[in-house]
Amino acid sequence: MAPKEVLRHASYSTVERTVTISGLTPSKKYDLEFYASRNSSSGNNSVFKNGTLQKSIATYNNYTNKATFGGLTADASGKIVVNLTRTATFTYLNGFMITEGSTEAVASVSRTATLEVAGGLTAVSSQTQDRTALKLDNDLTGQFNVTVSDAEGTIVKTTVINKTAVGITQSYISLKGLAAGEYQVTISQKDYSLTVPVTKID
Repeated sequence: MAPKEVLRHASYSTVERTVTISGLTPSKKYDLEFYASRNSSSGNNSVFKNGTLQKSIATYNNYTNKATFGGLTADASGKIVVNLTRTATFTYLNGFMITEGSTEAVASVSRTATLEVAGGLTAVSSQTQDRTALKLDNDLTGQFNVTVSDAEGTIVKTTVINKTAVGITQSYISLKGLAAGEYQVTISQKDYSLTVPVTKID
């Protein structure tokens, strides 16, 4: 849904916030996309509002959904204000994109079909009947914990991999014995964590 660098860090708060975009032309229309995702605090939704337009994003391990507002007009001072509220504890915001020149005032949630890369973690095959190769590219070494979670966030498989050198390393994760469906594979070490989606097929 966004460049991998955008999802690497998240701004979060327990109070209502506003995003004010200034320096715009009042006579023109703008499209806005907001990205909200974090690998913690399941059950949180970030709600983006502009006037009567509103979109809610389930932020836990969200790699596919973004809040999209089309055809917004800046006020007389050249500003567009979007309110950010929550349905649970936190509001999350990783970044946004603004595009000048649109025609229709709408709010929607856009969904991409498949995301194979999350930060420095790549699933060589995002769909598998048994196992898939995971490529981890970073400057860390040592033992990494690997967890596989189902669509409800329940951990269904755990293992470890040992990375002996900086740069790219490749390991395999097996989904054998699991039901067909969507899973999240997370590789973590201390304060470092990356997640990539993998689909188990029959």
